[in-house]
Amino acid sequence: AVIAGAREAELSFRGTLSGFAAGVAPGRAVALEDTTILTLDVGGGSTEAILGSWAGSPATPRILEEHSFDIGIRRTTYRFLTSDPPSPDELACARAWTKAEMCGYFEGLTPRPQRMIAVAGTATSAITVRDAMVGYDPWKVHGAVMPAGELENVLCKLAYLDLPKRRLCPGLEPERASVIVGGLLILQVALELAGLDSFTVSETDILHGILLDACASAIPVRAASS
Repeated sequence: AVIAGAREAELSFRGTLSGFAAGVAPGRAVALEDTTILTLDVGGGSTEAILGSWAGSPATPRILEEHSFDIGIRRTTYRFLTSDPPSPDELACARAWTKAEMCGYFEGLTPRPQRMIAVAGTATSAITVRDAMVGYDPWKVHGAVMPAGELENVLCKLAYLDLPKRRLCPGLEPERASVIVGGLLILQVALELAGLDSFTVSETDILHGILLDACASAIPVRAASS
């Protein structure tokens, strides 16, 4: 079934935030109750941004604004990063284009985001490459924080490797090697435009929101007995 945009945003935001509730991830619980949060999902052909707040509990998120950018890892890679490895000029052009496409949205954000939570493969790969992770461990990835400086280090490391060497990079799934540079660049630009110095990675996303919604619908609410 096709989900309406507003409903999709609600489920995605709810699912993402649910992974940070106390007791869900030991040592990874985050105080988000009074925080304006920007969630970012960098995909192949588009990037989805949702601004909102916890609004008391992960079951009742408040969506302030949602936006879909026609910017994705494959679109950016195929349009700009055609050399192997990509040249400095190609990287600069990709960055300038991404920034021009995104800046209007970020300049108009009110209130400003206080935290960014990134989901999906580009964000998780940033952590696994940084930590040279052997074997994917979702408990080490979920809730991990990536400072802007460390993101720059990962991006530079991968951008200056050719594709065969990038495929062998510890922590990077070989099938992501051809497009990871474009994805990291999008994350970096979004973080800069949001005015934040780090982002948090989430293993939970819209699938968890759908599951939570289904469970809530299946469990009848009982009236309190007198």
